[in-house]
Amino acid sequence: MNGFGFDIVRYQPNSTPDEKLLQLLTYYKINTVIDIGASNGGYAKRLRGLGYRNKIISFEPLRSPYAELVKYSERDPLWYVHNYGFGNTNMSSIINVAENSDSSSLLEMLPAHEVAAPHAKYVGKEEIKIKKLDTVFSEFIGPNDIVYLKIDAQGYEHMILKGGNNSLEKINTIQVELSLIPLFKGQLTFDNLIDLLKQKGYTMVSVEPGFRNKLTGQLLQFDGIFHRY
Repeated sequence: MNGFGFDIVRYQPNSTPDEKLLQLLTYYKINTVIDIGASNGGYAKRLRGLGYRNKIISFEPLRSPYAELVKYSERDPLWYVHNYGFGNTNMSSIINVAENSDSSSLLEMLPAHEVAAPHAKYVGKEEIKIKKLDTVFSEFIGPNDIVYLKIDAQGYEHMILKGGNNSLEKINTIQVELSLIPLFKGQLTFDNLIDLLKQKGYTMVSVEPGFRNKLTGQLLQFDGIFHRY
């Protein structure tokens, strides 16, 4: 039907991000998902919608989205939620709260982010608890758990990985946001974060589309999925 400006192609199973994610979770026999930066539970709800029925452990430091997280998870016996964030040390800290909540970060937002997403501007601050993943990992993870770690931390990813250095040896697969350009002051861009994960023994096995500048179409962020072989 090229005369109408369309191409017709055969439908390919496992072609959407959701289908590819479910395929990876199934193939790697994942039975525990650690959801860091859970917000109000969107990622966990996505997993349940895909048919993933095993354990999810969600962490959200902000009070308001955490309250929603509690509400959504209370009828799910394998979904556990906790009200703190992660970094490279155990401490209390001040987080910048974004208007859309999802863009809240411990780091200063850069102009490129503000221009691309005006709704993500900071509107306040909140004191939160930060813990090292290494400090709490054994509280939640047992010897038979095959772990998938999802990090949504708005530029703070490398600090979380640093605080979980010992735990990474027990983490099967990692999904992390990768930025093509700096969006937060002090964050690692995609190439540096990929190199860091390579040094930890991980290989990128899949990508998911992410955040774009809606005015220009420029891709600013995407999710990389990394597996330890």
